[in-house]
Amino acid sequence: MLVEQVLDRAEKLGIRAEASREPPGASGDHASFLVAGVPVVFFSGSEFSCIHCPADVIEVVDPKLLRQAVALGLELVISLAQ
Repeated sequence: MLVEQVLDRAEKLGIRAEASREPPGASGDHASFLVAGVPVVFFSGSEFSCIHCPADVIEVVDPKLLRQAVALGLELVISLAQ
């Protein structure tokens, strides 16, 4: 299962990750895929208060979390390709 692969890769990379559900009313670019039955993984931090509002600016991006999401996403793509 996709979630287990992500959690396994995160552990190997030393990245804290957990499986969870989206907060009620939340959505994203992945939502239509999920509705269509396509497995999805959504990488995020825990701060959602400024998403899609005027305060949603590059300065609020946590560089460490972004690096971790990229590393984890790359590992996942590599593992799926094998």
